[in-house]
Amino acid sequence: MTKEELLADLLGRDFIRSIATPKAQSIYEDGTIPYQVNVCEVSQKSAVYRNVSFYVMDEGLEGEAAYYMNGDVKRTLENTEFKDFVHANFKTALPKVIDYSWVSFDNDKRSGIIKCVIPDESTPGENTVKGYLVADNNGTLIMLPMSLSADIAVGVNNI
Repeated sequence: MTKEELLADLLGRDFIRSIATPKAQSIYEDGTIPYQVNVCEVSQKSAVYRNVSFYVMDEGLEGEAAYYMNGDVKRTLENTEFKDFVHANFKTALPKVIDYSWVSFDNDKRSGIIKCVIPDESTPGENTVKGYLVADNNGTLIMLPMSLSADIAVGVNNI
């Protein structure tokens, strides 16, 4: 990708609100130009300005190539409270869920346990309750099936 494509990639991130003009640093002996660009990262509740560093090799030439200095740029601010994050994403992870309720959660670890009402595939028209361990894996909701104790998985009426 070129320098312009890298900057467009940054601005295209859903958590980047704006980017400033990149500032060139001291050019390396091989002609590689290190840059820093100030970006505004936003979340539902806050914003932070931070620098993103990248390299440009052969700038202005046909073989121009730009690379993030420390790997791909990741979100640093928590986008939402964990419960809100699960609510916004559980249908993507498990589309057949009719409803769910929390058994437990840890906002700091961004993980928890939910019990879900889903259609019973063996009995059409009936529903069943299943447990899932849910976790935020760098902005992706992970849902792993798990067994629930009998007192927790007492049925649809308790959801």
